Amino acid sequence: MSHEILLVAGSAALGATRREAIDRAALELPGFLSHESGVRGTTAVSLVEAAPSGGDVAAMTTEADGLRLVVGTGVEPRGRDVRESGAEAAAVEVLVAEDGRTRVRTDGAGLLPCFWSGSATGLTVSTHLASMVSLGISPDLDDTAVLQYLVLLHPLDDRTLLRGVRLLPPGCELTWVLGQEPTVTSRSLMVPGGEPLSDDQVVARFAALWPEVVQQALERSPGQRPLVGLSGGLDSRAIAAAASQLGRRPLAYTYGTRVNREVRTAERVAQQLGWPHLVLPVTPDRRLHGVVETALRLDGAHSPSEMYESWFAGTLREHGDTIVNGLAGGPLWGDDKAHGLMDLESVVEFQLARYTGAAASLRPYLWGAAASGLDHELRRSLRSSLEPWDMGAREDAPGLWKLHNRQLRWGNMLFSSLRREGLRPEAPFLDSRVLRLTAGLTPEQHKNGSLYLRVHREALPETSNIPRTDDGNSPNRLTHVYWSSDRSFARQLADLGRSHPVSAGRRVYRRAHDVVMGRASAKHPGSTRLARAASAADVFPADIWVRGGGTYPQRLASMLRSGDFSGTPVAPEAVDQACDALEAGRVEGSAGTLGKVAALGTWVADYRRRAKPAG
Repeated sequence: MSHEILLVAGSAALGATRREAIDRAALELPGFLSHESGVRGTTAVSLVEAAPSGGDVAAMTTEADGLRLVVGTGVEPRGRDVRESGAEAAAVEVLVAEDGRTRVRTDGAGLLPCFWSGSATGLTVSTHLASMVSLGISPDLDDTAVLQYLVLLHPLDDRTLLRGVRLLPPGCELTWVLGQEPTVTSRSLMVPGGEPLSDDQVVARFAALWPEVVQQALERSPGQRPLVGLSGGLDSRAIAAAASQLGRRPLAYTYGTRVNREVRTAERVAQQLGWPHLVLPVTPDRRLHGVVETALRLDGAHSPSEMYESWFAGTLREHGDTIVNGLAGGPLWGDDKAHGLMDLESVVEFQLARYTGAAASLRPYLWGAAASGLDHELRRSLRSSLEPWDMGAREDAPGLWKLHNRQLRWGNMLFSSLRREGLRPEAPFLDSRVLRLTAGLTPEQHKNGSLYLRVHREALPETSNIPRTDDGNSPNRLTHVYWSSDRSFARQLADLGRSHPVSAGRRVYRRAHDVVMGRASAKHPGSTRLARAASAADVFPADIWVRGGGTYPQRLASMLRSGDFSGTPVAPEAVDQACDALEAGRVEGSAGTLGKVAALGTWVADYRRRAKPAG
């Protein structure tokens, strides 16, 4: 897990208790190796190292006015405020003055999670959510956050699974002094602002900036062994094209086999650029590999059943020390389908429709009141989260909301999980310079990703002729890449057809084919022909694996059985029935839903174990 920060502050009379809590929490971090502690005034802190190491850099130093602790993926030189940094120096920084006055800062993209709970009498902070319980916070759950996680894959806003514990926002500064309520200010880099630019100016500035950003991401690899995750989409090829412009040819990797369209597309990109390309088959022994350990490295968001890098972490470490991926490329360039909806209720209904399937698949695992009230609670919490965003001000407001929720909570937990696996994460799209550029995009420039396509054609032509995995069309043969809600689907398709009729037909055919084959394969898991056809579109067909017997359902059932669901919205008897069905090869539920339920049970068991008195 590399490094984590722990902090407890409060009354001077609690001095010994604070130190004991810090020491206990350090020892309970998975993979604990060592820790260094310090006390200033009424604040005790600790910097903990845990295995596997190598995924970050950290320091605890004595300053003229107190202690400074920092954990990050690329600590900036002194003099630069960590809040101004993005992925190039993602970090959490703690500053403790001699009298115990405490400041905690997060980077401007919130890439490393930091959790807190505080009042005028005390403050608890950790970069690892479960450690908050070890530091004395109650293990009681926030039932609303639990339901949000089980449906959306993450709690909304700054909620966490633990009642009373909050996630610090991006670009945050939390300030605490004994006797005063904590104050929190935030200046995220992922909000609209900056100089408005024309389309020509955006393309020109990106073309000048992007190669420098990618070059520095590759050069920060400690052992000069960067790995580039390569898929058939636009984001990873944007990294690959820029690296090739620089004359760099790092090792690329893709999950799957040549049966998968994604692998064939990535292979074509690698061959065209002259890159070495590692294909990693998702063999039965890899499916859900180390699933419990992966869950413990996540912070109450994402799911170990979908955290694929963790399944291959050992193999990836053999080949490299840094993972460079296209995290957040699409969201920054306008991939949200709710774009164009400009009233709150329409956006709420759109989001509810987006998660209808997830809610329906979860409902059988909830006890009575939780199941019957799920739709109401989901609607209420989505509306509450969306209300602060002025939907009438910008057509792209739904996308900005998603960036601060799904991206911050789902994507950034992926980022942090990598570092805890001992792999240095690099996300060039979340570099502060790129974030400042994309923050200036207008709603029209976000629409349909049309400007992103132009960026590929003009700034990244090396791969713009290669068809995307999703629809078989290349950036050179598309007028838009993402759907929006300002016009009907049929009209958008017709607009594409007028410019590129073959591309429009291919998009319709590919989508219809994948939907039909996916449904047929789920109904007939024993059909080799159908499974092969569905796998062409999906490298990780979990709904097929979960019904096919073998390693995947066995590991999932084992994880579910070891979880603790008492006192949660999940009905333990429903979990027992799911485990029996998994082991008998006749499960009917969604594999993704079962993965989230299993993760919740693992986290709850961990929280409650940590809350028990020593001895």
